[in-house]
Amino acid sequence: MPDTWLINIELSPAIPTVKDGGNHTPAFTEAARTLVAHKACLQVSMALAGVGIRILTDEEFLKKVRIV
Repeated sequence: MPDTWLINIELSPAIPTVKDGGNHTPAFTEAARTLVAHKACLQVSMALAGVGIRILTDEEFLKKVRIV
């Protein structure tokens, strides 16, 4: 693995909210307090951790990720 490398992976959980309840609104704050939101965040966290582990342990996978 090279000494210097950068991989950017972004995942966001889909937290159900009401109409016009986008990020940084009181409606979103309420939605983010739910069990559904908590589970969604845990799923995203586990997915990111899994990809990170695979990148660090599977050089062929790392090469494929870098191509994309």
